[in-house]
Amino acid sequence: MKVIATIAIGAFSLVAAAQTTTFPETPHIHTTLNHFTVIDPGEPISMFAIADHSSFAIERSGDKLFVEPLRENAATNLFIWTTTRQLIYEIDPAGDLSKMDMLVRIPPSAHTAQQSAVTASLSAENRRQLSMQEEDEALMRSENITLDDQKQHPGEIAVRIEEVLRSKDQLVIRFSLRNQSTDPFRVNTPDVFQPRPTEIPISLLSLRDHQLNQQTASRFKATKGSPIDVIQAKVLIPNLEPGQATTGIITISGSEQSAPTLYELDFGSFQNNALTAEVVL
Repeated sequence: MKVIATIAIGAFSLVAAAQTTTFPETPHIHTTLNHFTVIDPGEPISMFAIADHSSFAIERSGDKLFVEPLRENAATNLFIWTTTRQLIYEIDPAGDLSKMDMLVRIPPSAHTAQQSAVTASLSAENRRQLSMQEEDEALMRSENITLDDQKQHPGEIAVRIEEVLRSKDQLVIRFSLRNQSTDPFRVNTPDVFQPRPTEIPISLLSLRDHQLNQQTASRFKATKGSPIDVIQAKVLIPNLEPGQATTGIITISGSEQSAPTLYELDFGSFQNNALTAEVVL
């Protein structure tokens, strides 16, 4: 996995001359299935556009984009507009995990850099560099979530917690849902709770980054607990037809230093049955 810095090849021009960018000049981003690539342009994003929405999930969180390939053998291009420039990328088909770009960090534009030089002191710049380094390290610490043995039944909505990305003060949780029923299903933003176990039959430390099956979760005899504020939540396909699947992300407060904690994501109900997922993060 790599952290790369790249320079934008398409920039807003101050002269009235036509500009073109050819395919060989376009920088490539390497992805892998079931993993995010984070694109950080270093300044606020005004808008973005991706050509193939069915093959790539893309979500914006603050001034960063999270890109995830949904299938193999699919490539597309991505345009990003910030307040000072335009960025163009070719996103290659999902490939080997060891060669993926985990974080694409773009150096600030000349205009942004000049403003920083005028308004920031040397000590402030040192703090900014340290902050960027800490963020890089945090973005590299995404963890896949292990699913305990769990029976899947035809006619239900399968909920899977796929991955957690830990930063200094937030947890970004990626989840997926598959409609295995014959009825359509509306995916709502899940409510997040912190259940309170009344018994500890298994150490939470040993279950960290595990999605619990119903049998294991019930052994904790937990009460519903306190609701957790959701900072941001997005779902790629909110309306699931029979046989269709989708993925989404939800951001809550938390950090890598936090002790292992039991969380419950509540997606409401389906056919009078509660639709929840219990995970230790």
